[in-house]
Formats: sequence, C-alpha cells, structure tokens
Amino acid sequence: MPNALFEIGPFTVTLLGVFTALGVIGAMTVIGKEARRYGWETESVHSIILAAFFGGVVGARLYYAAVFAPEYFLSNPARILAFHEGGLSIQGALFGGLIAIVVYTRVKRLSFWKSVDILAPGMILGQAIGRVGCDVFGVEASERVWWAVEVAGRALHPVQLYESMLNYLLFLGLWAGRRYFRRGGEVFFVYLMGFAVNRFGVEFFRVNPSAIGPLTVAHVTSIAMFVGALAILALRRVLIVHAAGTQTEPGSAESDSSPTIPSPARSTVVVVAALMAVSILAYYLIHAG
Repeated sequence: MPNALFEIGPFTVTLLGVFTALGVIGAMTVIGKEARRYGWETESVHSIILAAFFGGVVGARLYYAAVFAPEYFLSNPARILAFHEGGLSIQGALFGGLIAIVVYTRVKRLSFWKSVDILAPGMILGQAIGRVGCDVFGVEASERVWWAVEVAGRALHPVQLYESMLNYLLFLGLWAGRRYFRRGGEVFFVYLMGFAVNRFGVEFFRVNPSAIGPLTVAHVTSIAMFVGALAILALRRVLIVHAAGTQTEPGSAESDSSPTIPSPARSTVVVVAALMAVSILAYYLIHAG
C-alpha cells in the first residue's frame, strides 16, 4: 500500500497530500463562514491562516525531531529541513501555529481571541478529513477487532479512523455548542481540550516513545494541553468578570465576545454524518485488502 499515488514531473502526489488538500478545502469553507459571522475581512483571516500555517509546519517538525528522533537530528541537524522525507506532529503543529497567531495578531493589533475562535471549528474539521489519508497505523489487534486493517500480513488498529471519527464528533459539538460560548477564546480552548482528550484516548492504540509508565510522550503532551487550555479558560473568565465589575462604560469588558448565532440546523448533523460515512468507506477502500 504505497502512500504515493502518482507523479507529475518531479512531484509525487501522495494519499496524505490528497486528503490534506480535501481537509484544507473543508476547513477554509467553515472558516470563511465564521469570518463572515464575525464581520471580519477575508484578507485579514487569510493572513492569520498563512501565519498559522508556517508556524504550524515549523512546530510540527521541531516537535517530531525533539520527541521521536532526537539523537538522529542532533547528529544531522540539517535534516530537520528535509520536510519531504516526512516526520511531522499534529501536536507540535498546534503549538507552533498558536505561537505564530499570538505574534501576528499582536503585531497587526487584531483580536487574538476572535481570531482563534474563527479558526477553531474549521481546524478540527480539516483534521478529521486529513487524518483519513495518514499512513501511520496502530498496534496489532486481536481477532475480535473485526474492523482492523491488514498491513504486511498483520491486523492493525485503524487509529487514523479512530481519530478522524472523534474529530468529526468534536467539530459537531463545537459547531452546535458555539452559541453558548459567549466570551472570546472559549471556542478555541474548548477545541484544544477536546482534541487533547481525543488524542489521549487514541494514543493507547498507537506506537510512540514511552514517557511515564504506560503513557507515551503524546499522552503527556495531551495532558499538558488539556490542563493548560482549562487553566487559561478559567483565568480568562475570572478576568472578564472582574473587568466587567470595574468598567465604567457598559459593555466595554465584552469587546471580544462572540456574536449571537441561531440554533444549529439539522442539516449540519446530516452533513457531518455523511462525511463520517464517506470517510469510513474511503478509508477501507484504500487500506483494506
């Protein structure tokens, strides 16, 4: 099951590349919808996305180098730049992208909180779609796991599909629940917490370097991500409530609040269910057999 699909001149089109592109399309569709709801200009949102992309790529590569192959990259530091050889981490991408957004919004004097809230639902949808094309499988599965995929004569857990399905559900929860998140930043940090939970659970079926007992480095990172997001969310709520109690101008403490939105349509659930079904079908058509 080679990851390469075909070649166009010197370029190789891979399975992961195709699904990543589909994920980007899905993410940009949702982000555009959210940007219009917030009344933001498309140019500003695209600039933030570009900054997050470059920061995410750098963060993904550095995390992978530091966690999965530190000795190799210390001996061959120039290979860190060999992105075409593979070796990226979604958790590192989140950290790198977040740092880039902080810097960019500060320089451009844009609202960081609104920026990340606009991006969050689209990001997790893009992750759900893109993960289907990943070629990193899980640990060996028992005979009872009838949905396992056969790779090199071994039945393995389809961890890509596990994470994809959980991310679709997280997207649906964020999309339906964002009407209850009234303070800026709440959608994003709930997204971080939800993704941390998803990855923590899936990690038990993956093969990664151990950190503490049965917990891998990705487990520890997920715990840190969840605790950090929860702490920032709680602190921000306390600060906003305090500011609201000391403001002399009504409403000024809520400058980063989210705009009111209607209840989610049933069509959203139908669309997400359809995407989940298509993703499952595509996964097994590609990987099974």
